[in-house]
Amino acid sequence: MYSKYSFMKNKSLFFQIGIVFAGIIIGLSVLLAFLFPIILREFFTNEVYSTIEGSQYNIINRRVSKNLEMEYESEQGNDVELDIRSVTHIQIPNEGISDASKLKITKAINSSEVDLGFVKEIIRQGESQNKLSKRYVKRIGNKNIFYVITKYKNNNKSGFLLSYMWDTYRNNLLKTLLQKLLIITFMAVGISLCIALTLAKYITSPIIRLEKNVKKIARKQWDEPIIFDRQDEIGSLAGSIEHMRKELIKRDDSQQWMLQNISHELKTPVMVIRSYSEAVGDGIFPKGDLKSSMKIISDEAERLEKRIKDLLYLSKLEYLSKHVATYGSINIKKIIEDVVDKLKFTNENLNWELKLLNINFKGIKDQWTVVIENILDNQIRYARKEIKIFIHQNDRYTSICIHNDGEKIPRDDFEKIFNKFEKGKTGKFGLGMAIAKYIVEYHKGEIYAINENNGVSFYIKIPI
Repeated sequence: MYSKYSFMKNKSLFFQIGIVFAGIIIGLSVLLAFLFPIILREFFTNEVYSTIEGSQYNIINRRVSKNLEMEYESEQGNDVELDIRSVTHIQIPNEGISDASKLKITKAINSSEVDLGFVKEIIRQGESQNKLSKRYVKRIGNKNIFYVITKYKNNNKSGFLLSYMWDTYRNNLLKTLLQKLLIITFMAVGISLCIALTLAKYITSPIIRLEKNVKKIARKQWDEPIIFDRQDEIGSLAGSIEHMRKELIKRDDSQQWMLQNISHELKTPVMVIRSYSEAVGDGIFPKGDLKSSMKIISDEAERLEKRIKDLLYLSKLEYLSKHVATYGSINIKKIIEDVVDKLKFTNENLNWELKLLNINFKGIKDQWTVVIENILDNQIRYARKEIKIFIHQNDRYTSICIHNDGEKIPRDDFEKIFNKFEKGKTGKFGLGMAIAKYIVEYHKGEIYAINENNGVSFYIKIPI
């Protein structure tokens, strides 16, 4: 299905970051291009009125308050507009509102073709104005005139003072400022785009480098470490990939080591079976008679079957660990009793002591049967006279202790007991204890061995 984001997703991250930054910058520039003229026009309009009112305040204090007449005197000066910031003032007393007063106003602003109607409008506004001072604006031709009418009363004289300016000053300021602003905007856009592209390159460069490293890892070219001297998310990602690289190297080494051990462990019984079967076929009995020679073949076949079975079971456990398992209620006492009944006849010289609590917990019954079988198989080989099994329980966990009175484990071998293909002095195929540990940890438990005064104990702790 077509997505509106598919175009961006198909582009490089450098392009995506650059185009997003460029869009934001250009969008802001366009927005400012529309808003600034409006904001500045309003600002300069207020400045024009402030200029008029400031000048008008000085006129009222200097002349009107001293009973001096104030009117516009130079028609030519206003027409030529030598100073676009100049303010024109016209004093109109109440008793003097006549044709002569009107003519004064007309004379002052006739250069803009002000008609008599506008003159009358100004006088009418001054007469009807309720506020002391008020701002006005009028469009005349293609220009605006801003004016302020302020009432006064002094020594029995009253009237209003008209002060005005054209919008030429405001428009010139606005035009000049907008031109400079436009130049600054173009410069800012250019600089911002350069910064955006630099930032995009800064962000994407380590990602591209990481991509190359990951491709090397995919080709098993993982001898080169991944080192990024950064503390941000990219540095964290690089650290995770470096951890993955080390784990893959360890797993690959483990697999190579495992394959070598498997080939060695499987090669020996196969070689024995083959040589003995060829000898018997030729009428030669390596063990003196047919029965003894065939027993060697049978024992080695059984040994080979056990190794293959353990390998398949370990592979099954690794598969199940990645999928949701179905747990059921199991009785660990019943499992131990069943396994002991099967194994105790393999060595009838051993004494068995069981102190078991009737405890149920959630787990996979077949797997726990394998755990007990593998541990007891190991204990039977090393025990001298007895094997003891105890179950304890407290508020935190259920503890299973399986003890034998055999030789103590060397200190350096404790960490190796549960490794794959590790063997003791009389050990056999080295997967049983590894499988036991795998199952216990899969059930969120813990398994370990310790040397006691009279032998070795294996402990399994299962959280409640």
